[in-house]
Amino acid sequence: MAKRRLNVLCLVVSLHGILDLPNDLGDLLILLHRLLMALKGCLEHLYGLALTLSELLQAGCILLLLLHQLLVHSRTLLRLLGQLLKNLLALTNLLRNLRIVVHLIHSVYSS
Repeated sequence: MAKRRLNVLCLVVSLHGILDLPNDLGDLLILLHRLLMALKGCLEHLYGLALTLSELLQAGCILLLLLHQLLVHSRTLLRLLGQLLKNLLALTNLLRNLRIVVHLIHSVYSS
């Protein structure tokens, strides 16, 4: 009799588990849906970060291009400045020589 009661109890527990299975599956589906929504939110956040990083990299590329252009123009300006200094030195030498000539001419006519 005890064995029969045990069998009946096992049968009742099994039937209860089978009857409760749709509720458990529903709970699992709800949990899965919540996890998928959380994953979707994380992926959207990650997409936003990737987009921001992409824009920063594009801005960095533009800044590097501008820096390159600045260096090219600076090199040209420095070359022109060097040429200007060379021309100013030549002009200074010419003015000094002119002063010497004027001084000689003045000394010849004043004597």
